[in-house]
Amino acid sequence: MRLSAIAGMITFHESPSETAGTRQSRGYLCTDNRTCLRAVQLVVVVTGATGHLGTVLVRMLVASGEDVRYVARAGSRAEGLEGIRAERVDADLFDVDALERAFAGASVVYHSAALISIVPGDDLELHRVNVEGTRSVIEAARRAGVGRLVNVSSIEAFPIEYGPYPITESHGWDPDRTMMAYGRTKALGMQAALEAGRDGLDVVVCCPTAFLGPPDYRSSPVGLFVRDYLRRRLPAYVSGGFDFADVRDIAAGLILAARRGAPGSVYLLPGSYVTIPDILHTLEEMTGVPKPRVCLPSAAALPLMPLVEAYYRLSGRPPRFTRYSLKILTLG
Repeated sequence: MRLSAIAGMITFHESPSETAGTRQSRGYLCTDNRTCLRAVQLVVVVTGATGHLGTVLVRMLVASGEDVRYVARAGSRAEGLEGIRAERVDADLFDVDALERAFAGASVVYHSAALISIVPGDDLELHRVNVEGTRSVIEAARRAGVGRLVNVSSIEAFPIEYGPYPITESHGWDPDRTMMAYGRTKALGMQAALEAGRDGLDVVVCCPTAFLGPPDYRSSPVGLFVRDYLRRRLPAYVSGGFDFADVRDIAAGLILAARRGAPGSVYLLPGSYVTIPDILHTLEEMTGVPKPRVCLPSAAALPLMPLVEAYYRLSGRPPRFTRYSLKILTLG
């Protein structure tokens, strides 16, 4: 993982340099209200573009000269894409007809829309977004004749309950052996995508590990952790670690998979193993803000997690750690 990923989260104040302006849709050329012809112009489409990874991906695609269209929920903010030379299309993730129109003329669709949650009790919503939403995207891609679908899954789709140990693409993924509900739903979404690939849709699946780095307009979970550190809101920290990657490297990996990946393939997009103490040491060196002096072993902190989760629920703040995330840090 590049140290600039952490540094960028502290210092990022970048303004988009691309030419402002939003294109009108070129997905269909309509001669009247009922007759539309597929446009010749090919575009690449990104779902989940207002999220951390999606924002970085759209910006990178535009910078590489691609004609980019991104899909967003109606009314959602896209701070990281203001002024970016890309076309926005509002469409609900579960509206197949709207997605089909958004995907019209697409050579590649990057499906990065997802719900990421480490909070117990989010199982139904995780399944709705990560499984049913992926199925909607697959059906819309079929109807629209999309050239290739790049489905963004997660390392959490792989069985890591007995770690730590190296995981490769040949290791195998299993919805029934994932650590938490998030991983299970990402495995089920990946399963749906690969089944569509066997049925004729050109599909490539990418599984990133945890990522961080600029631009992080909405404050990702790691971004919130860094913000809490800078505001001295971390009275203690836990041991353990995980594989972290620079979000810009993940976006570049997705683009390579779209351009060079073999149909039906699954690719891991890792960074490097980093411990929580290492991250705090780096932050201390870069900012001068002293790291907390109390370190709790993850296993010892685990029994306290129900109380911590209750505190975050009552405060309305997103949790920085839960019983699930502690287990992952222990096994990382």
